Amino acid sequence: MRKLGPSPFVWLQFDEQGKLQTDNGDGPVQQLNAALDLPGVTHIVVLSHGWKNDRPAAQKLYGTLWNNVCTALQAGGHDPATMVVAGVLWPAKKYDADYDGAQAMAAEVQAGALKAFDQSAAVSDLSDEDFESGLAIARDFLGDDAASLITAAHSAADDLSNETAARFFSVAREKFGYLDSEAGAEPSAEAALFEISARSQYEARMLLLKSASGWRSPIDPVAGEINGLGDWVTSAAQGIRSGIVWMLNQMTYYTMKKRAGTVGEGLARTFADIVPARETRLHLVGHSFGGRLVTASAAALTPPQNLSLHSVTLLQAAYSHYGMTAGRGPFAAALDGRVKGSFAITHTHNDLACTLAYPLASRLSGDTTQALGDHKDPYGAMGANGPQALEDAMITVCDPATFALKPGIVNTVNADTFIQKTDTRDAHNNVANERCGALVAAVLCS
Repeated sequence: MRKLGPSPFVWLQFDEQGKLQTDNGDGPVQQLNAALDLPGVTHIVVLSHGWKNDRPAAQKLYGTLWNNVCTALQAGGHDPATMVVAGVLWPAKKYDADYDGAQAMAAEVQAGALKAFDQSAAVSDLSDEDFESGLAIARDFLGDDAASLITAAHSAADDLSNETAARFFSVAREKFGYLDSEAGAEPSAEAALFEISARSQYEARMLLLKSASGWRSPIDPVAGEINGLGDWVTSAAQGIRSGIVWMLNQMTYYTMKKRAGTVGEGLARTFADIVPARETRLHLVGHSFGGRLVTASAAALTPPQNLSLHSVTLLQAAYSHYGMTAGRGPFAAALDGRVKGSFAITHTHNDLACTLAYPLASRLSGDTTQALGDHKDPYGAMGANGPQALEDAMITVCDPATFALKPGIVNTVNADTFIQKTDTRDAHNNVANERCGALVAAVLCS
């Protein structure tokens, strides 16, 4: 049996429909059941990566994080060998979190600059080379199935008309799989995008023209101070080619967002076939879109006999900070009392992917709010602000110095002091460090 440090380890690989894949020989469910039969095993810890991770990258993330978790567990007198680790592997394709001006904005933040975009500076559309590079988003995501979408994109770029715009959105809708919005979700930007583009050829053309004018938003002074931005930001590239690439990037983002929920539901179904011989605690740990994945799993889970959902840990989760709000978020069921131990969520505005790129991506082109990325932003991310609009009895603030957690409710952890940008890693992906390991260990033992 595989090991991750001192712990038995099993890969749980899912396809884009949330179907569990099998290796040669025993399948992952059989491997999990065999691991649970080992003497002394009483926990299953599920780890899930976010977007743009293949098996080597996921294995590195899981290995580094779990090593730090084990160090903290052993320091507290707990044996990691009693915990089976299940590493989720799901088809998380590339999403360019630096598109639409986020890269320039992030550079200003890192430099400590407080300046607005220079509106007198010349802007231009993408070059031939940059346009083809942008179309690679579709090729990377769809493979051979991208040919008709790329043809439609070229047609719209070369001669934008009602017909070519409508054709572009029609093919994109088919290829990216947008037929319905997620069940239980509030009206979303992606649903609005395809609803608008499907109503008429004219509106499809106007939507592309709107995206071609570049992303731009006035910034509320408070949000500007928080994020280190001036009073106006806009994308540096403008034109129909830029607009088409913007739309393709958005569609990739929306697909990954939806897929994380689909795989999470598949993960929940997997546990129906788990048959622990003794009382076993299940722990879910997710990073970035993996946070959305494990939250979806928690909301959909019906544990079998001898298995209880004990904890959930979200490390810089990339989904709406209203995702678990009753009557508003699709995953409110995750907080209906099914988590017996602690539910912990890290958040920090050091994380530019959650604070800037996520709310930018969650908007329809040009439809913005002033409170970009902060707790007042209706498109704000869990990893930036923590959960919003929960009842007071359901949430508490956890001291990041002690990680003294309260079971049965959501513990929000301000991670400003330990999830930070380094010379080799941005803050969003700096979630396998020693303090993150100590937090996960504290949650597992809560």
